[in-house]
Amino acid sequence: MKKTLAIAIAMLAVMGTMASCGGNADNEAYKDGSYRAEAKDFDDHGWKEYINVTVKDGKISEVEFDALSQEDGHKKTEDQEYKDAYTGAGFETYPADYTEKLEKSLVEKQDASKVDTVAGATNSTNSFKQMMKELEKNMKKDIKFSTRMASTDREKIKALAAKAHMSMSDYVTACCLGKRIVVIDGQKELLRQLKGIGSNINRLTVLANMGKVQVIGLDKAAQELSEVSAALRAVMEGR
Repeated sequence: MKKTLAIAIAMLAVMGTMASCGGNADNEAYKDGSYRAEAKDFDDHGWKEYINVTVKDGKISEVEFDALSQEDGHKKTEDQEYKDAYTGAGFETYPADYTEKLEKSLVEKQDASKVDTVAGATNSTNSFKQMMKELEKNMKKDIKFSTRMASTDREKIKALAAKAHMSMSDYVTACCLGKRIVVIDGQKELLRQLKGIGSNINRLTVLANMGKVQVIGLDKAAQELSEVSAALRAVMEGR
């Protein structure tokens, strides 16, 4: 079933470590950052698929592909009943298995179009690739720019980029655009916690809409989280 996607691109940049000395920064295919895509609606079985992708040093480093239940917001990969239904029907795979295979394949191949279809999960594989196709419109660096410089200058730039925990291409781009480069220690843990809070709010929203829980001030909590994210983004972007 063809799904309409609602793309939510996380604006919090994920600072990485410097690429290896032998690598060419211009070969980095993607822009560092955190990206998310999800289906606009729940499917006929009451699941809404989503994908979270982290790009570090120009490469896809982390992928999470799953679906949330319309009933109570739990993940499909954690649904034992759904797993039993898959295996009981004779399928060769189940959600926790095929999602992991798709995630690992994408990290390995760095190209969604090259990800192999998982036997027994053709529809989910197609959905995975479709969401990645939409995300890649925002993730990819679409222009290659070359320049010449003294080797001593290149080494100085490489050292400065490493100190800022940025790739050379991201560091040079930021400098040329006049952006202030800010290094925040412990940001990975902070981003992880912000994502966790956001996921919990989404689950509470689903449950509240179903009338299963009563949540007071949820809109205010979501707004405050958005303001915290915006403030952090502004600091990281040097505004």
